[in-house]
Amino acid sequence: MTGVTHEPVLLKPPQPPVDFEPFWRAVADEADALPLQFERVHFPGDDLPTHRVERLRWLGCDGRGREGWFAIPRATTLPAPAVLYLPGYGVSTVPINENTAFEHCLTFSINLHGYAVVPNVPYTPELGYFTQGIESPQTYVYRRIMLDCLLAMRVLAAQPEVDSAIVRLTPVPDRLPPDAQKWFFRLTRAGFGKRRKTLRNALTALFDDADRASAILRRANIPISARAEDLSLQQWLELARETVQTVQE
Repeated sequence: MTGVTHEPVLLKPPQPPVDFEPFWRAVADEADALPLQFERVHFPGDDLPTHRVERLRWLGCDGRGREGWFAIPRATTLPAPAVLYLPGYGVSTVPINENTAFEHCLTFSINLHGYAVVPNVPYTPELGYFTQGIESPQTYVYRRIMLDCLLAMRVLAAQPEVDSAIVRLTPVPDRLPPDAQKWFFRLTRAGFGKRRKTLRNALTALFDDADRASAILRRANIPISARAEDLSLQQWLELARETVQTVQE
C-alpha cells in the first residue's frame, strides 16, 4: 500500500473586521451614557453563614429590569474589592453558595434575561437565543448583553461596600509564549475554581501529583500555602512559565 503525503497547510490567524474596535467602542460609550438606576432588596433566606446576600436590581439598557445576587462577606473590612460573574453563552446564572462566594471579596452574579435572580424562561433550542437579531450587528443579542454587562459593572462599582477603581486591562497572552498561554488559563481556572483550596491542593488535583504541584510552586517562588487570590498577575505569569518547564522535563 502506497503512502500518501500532504504538505502542511499554514492557517492564517483570524483578522477582526476593520470596524471591530469602533463598533465595540461605540457600545462602551453607550453603556457609559445610560442612566444608573438600581435598588437593593434583602431576603434573609438568601443569606449564607459567611455572607449577607441581597438582590441587586437595576434598569437594563432596554428599559427592562435586571437582577442579580450581591454577596457581602461578614468577616471582611469594608469597602472591599468585588467580583462580577458574567454570564456565558447560555441563559443560566451562577448561583451564590459556599463554593462561588469569595471569602474576602464582594460577589455579584447577574441575570441578564429578566427581573429575577435566575432566568424565568429556561433555554431551549427552539427559542433561537443564539441567533436573536443576527441580521444586523446593531440588533444582535450579544450587543445587548455586552451593554448590560458594562452597565452591571457600573452598578456594582456604585455600591458603597465596593472598593472600586479604574484599571487598565492589558491582554495577558501577549506576555507569554503559546505553551505558557494555555497553562496560564488552565492554572487560573484550577486555582479560582475551588476558592477555599490552597494553590498546592488545586494544582495537585490538576496534575494528580502532589510532588509536581509543590515543585512548580517552589520554582515560581510561591508559598505552598498561597491561595489563588493571593497572587499578583506577575506571579501568575511566572507560575505559567515554570509549569511549562516542569511538564517538559
